[in-house]
Amino acid sequence: MRIRTLCIGLSLAAVGLFAAPVASATTWTQSVLHSMCASTGCSDGESAAVPLLKSGNVLYGVAQGGSHSGGIVFSYDTGTSTYTVLYNFCSTHVTGHPTVCSDGSFPSTKLIIDTGGNLYGTTEYGGNAADAGTVFELQKPAGAGSWTYKNIYKFCPDEMDGIICEDGDAPMTGLTYAGAAGGTAYDGTSLLFGATYVGGDDEEGSYGNGTIYALKNTSGSWSEEVLYEFCPTCTESCAPCGDGVRPYGDFVMDANNKFWGTTITGGTSGRGIVYELAPSGSNLWTASWTRTVLYNFCWSGTCSDGTFPFGGIVLDATGNIFGTTSGGGAHSDGLLFKLASGSCTEFGGNGPFWCQTDEHDFCSSAGCADGAYPNGDLVMDSSGILYGTTASGGSNAIVSGGGGTIFTQSGATETVLYKFCKTSSTCADGESPGAGVILDASGNLFGPTSAGGNSSSKGVIFELSPS
Repeated sequence: MRIRTLCIGLSLAAVGLFAAPVASATTWTQSVLHSMCASTGCSDGESAAVPLLKSGNVLYGVAQGGSHSGGIVFSYDTGTSTYTVLYNFCSTHVTGHPTVCSDGSFPSTKLIIDTGGNLYGTTEYGGNAADAGTVFELQKPAGAGSWTYKNIYKFCPDEMDGIICEDGDAPMTGLTYAGAAGGTAYDGTSLLFGATYVGGDDEEGSYGNGTIYALKNTSGSWSEEVLYEFCPTCTESCAPCGDGVRPYGDFVMDANNKFWGTTITGGTSGRGIVYELAPSGSNLWTASWTRTVLYNFCWSGTCSDGTFPFGGIVLDATGNIFGTTSGGGAHSDGLLFKLASGSCTEFGGNGPFWCQTDEHDFCSSAGCADGAYPNGDLVMDSSGILYGTTASGGSNAIVSGGGGTIFTQSGATETVLYKFCKTSSTCADGESPGAGVILDASGNLFGPTSAGGNSSSKGVIFELSPS
């Protein structure tokens, strides 16, 4: 396995867009649905750190561990309280490369579902000798049988010098498609879109700085096309690049087929950007794409506007962008930001850029009771109220620094709905909910934690319900 390192030290759930507003509830009840690593060798998975998907009564997600230690896809039926491992990755290996999993390993992005109930996702590693990751489909059985794994694409089929993957490497953002922002299920045949953390046609001969790609299904055979390459002239040292470097958080595809997303490095100060990518026409496979930098984080040098936007972004009904940064802000513990279209300038008069508003600086309360380090995705309800998580903070005495929080943001007001690690010295209710939450039509929140739970402390799947 090739090790890819972040150039810094840190790491839109569509269902929430149409959920009823519930933030006014005065009481929230947390329930642990499943404690990970309940089976020998963590065959049921461990350390889930990716947003969940909910379809009907069933939650779907990915985790690490499993029977082959390559990760799993799992389901949890909220109606029957049944947890099931649907697939174990790394069940086969690449010929001549016994440590590389031909069916992929380390699933690290949220899943999508099609109208037939089939699931789609990515793995960061595995595929072929390049170990550059895969895109996969899990086909739902007609009855009570097993789910069937199908490979859609293996990155870097034409590896050059063991390093450069011109088609992308390490797909670490979730898949999306036209209509996803409106809550429509994938049709199983239209173009899929995603981003890779590294790779691309890098003129400097390093790993490349990431791509946005499309996948096309032609009579069951899939092909890949790179739509955009980030900063092909930036060196492996991640020197500041105005184009943005390393797309990481999930991006949004709007009704006009524009992409809105972030990179965690690059930009004026090298601390990340928010970008827009617009097609030249309606044929998205052949269109040329124009990238516009909407905002550069830490442009002033003080980083009071945030650094490193790891989580995905969300758009409101008027086109404003909301997201979080895991660092920067008034207390250097991250913030929640809003970007509005405008003609703002940066230091030295550079611009125009979108105008940023700091909605909340985390760790503003004693002991970071309001949370710290928001790394996960936000979700927005039908009234525009945001929900999210922080990986730390919450000021519970059991864990130094707190076990993390679930919070809501309404306008300029942040409210903590739940503080983790409050039930026992082992944090039986979970710890470090860094992935974010999803919101169903009844106003219930669901998500994973990467730690806490049973004695193995490998995380939980939880529900937070209003009353």
